[in-house]
Amino acid sequence: MSLIKTTLLSGIATVIRMLSGMVVNKVIAVYIGPSGLAMIGNFQNVLNTFVTLSTGGINSGITKYVAEFNGDPKKRNEYLQASFFITLISSLMISLIIIVFKEWFSLKILHSLNYTSIFIVLSITIFFIGLNNYMLAVLNGLKYIRIYIFANILASLSSLVLTTFLTTQFGLYGAILSLVLVHSVALMITVLYLLKKKDIKFNFFLLNVPRRVYVNLLKFSLMSAVSIVTVPLVQLIIRGLIANQVSLESAGYWEALNRVSNMYLLIITTSLTTYYLPRLSEIKNANELQREVIRGYKLILPVVGIILISVYLLKDWIVRILFTNEFQAMSDLFPLQLLGDFLKMSSWILAYLMVAKALTRFFIFSEIISGATYLLFSYLFINSLGVKGVILAYCLMYAIYMVLMVFMYFRVLRVME
Repeated sequence: MSLIKTTLLSGIATVIRMLSGMVVNKVIAVYIGPSGLAMIGNFQNVLNTFVTLSTGGINSGITKYVAEFNGDPKKRNEYLQASFFITLISSLMISLIIIVFKEWFSLKILHSLNYTSIFIVLSITIFFIGLNNYMLAVLNGLKYIRIYIFANILASLSSLVLTTFLTTQFGLYGAILSLVLVHSVALMITVLYLLKKKDIKFNFFLLNVPRRVYVNLLKFSLMSAVSIVTVPLVQLIIRGLIANQVSLESAGYWEALNRVSNMYLLIITTSLTTYYLPRLSEIKNANELQREVIRGYKLILPVVGIILISVYLLKDWIVRILFTNEFQAMSDLFPLQLLGDFLKMSSWILAYLMVAKALTRFFIFSEIISGATYLLFSYLFINSLGVKGVILAYCLMYAIYMVLMVFMYFRVLRVME
């Protein structure tokens, strides 16, 4: 499937996910408010870490190697088997950690023992979360894009129903619980789609898998380990910095702004994940890679530009519709955030090369540098500019990241020539 077709399908999925997200954000804003949204942001960061760890951090590796060896069933099935066992072991280990430290997690993350039961539920469902992510990564690698996207559409609709019901009935507790339960619902949807595809057979459990397969997959575990330490940790630190230096409500505005960004950039990030990663993994020729990257920029950047201009013109309306009058102060933060988002998407088109070509050391270096610069600039600017200082730090961080990605791109081209 071409990038254009993938983008169109992703666009449909994104519109549905955006509309679902709009309703969910509105419900959360009305029933919980800015301070509650900041707490949900804390839990979301930790949950994302657990979700990544539940597959051993190898989802991108699964997609890469399934796509790369799709024409060689034996090698492909070796990676399928190895990745399944890594997912199984990882999810069981994370489940044990969560259940043992449930009170500590509840107190440190949500500042109360009243949420301990949520971590008990998470410890039970974490295997299903890992299994769902494993299956989606396999579908992406096999280029079953339609199934992959439709499964995500139904998951978005399920999230809408579940989150709205639990939040309106149980407030903050229900909103947080819904974040855990929706992944299990997503698994059921993914399995139903897989059962309809008779040509997808997971009969690979008796293979003698070479050691190199595990080594290759565990490179992605290392990359994910760095990401799940740097990205959520940096966000947690910055959210705490805003709460302490400005106010908890301001931390909620920052969290809300990030949610809006994630929402309108979904069409791009979904296209990059579903098309670019498997496609770049296949390419072995420097000229072909260069053509693919140029094609990507010609298609994606104009779309990003149109989206960002539209969001800027409609920013006041977006705040009123998605949130409440309590969030009106965040309207002034949009211009800098949109600039940062443009730099982010510009750099991510190249950044997927690091994953597609398994550039482990450069990936780790770039993640650490970007996280450190984000924190450093945030500390430097927050006292004089408040929340705007954090968003300025976001822009500068992605400007530096873009320079790193350009350097990496030309280095990959030289190696492939």
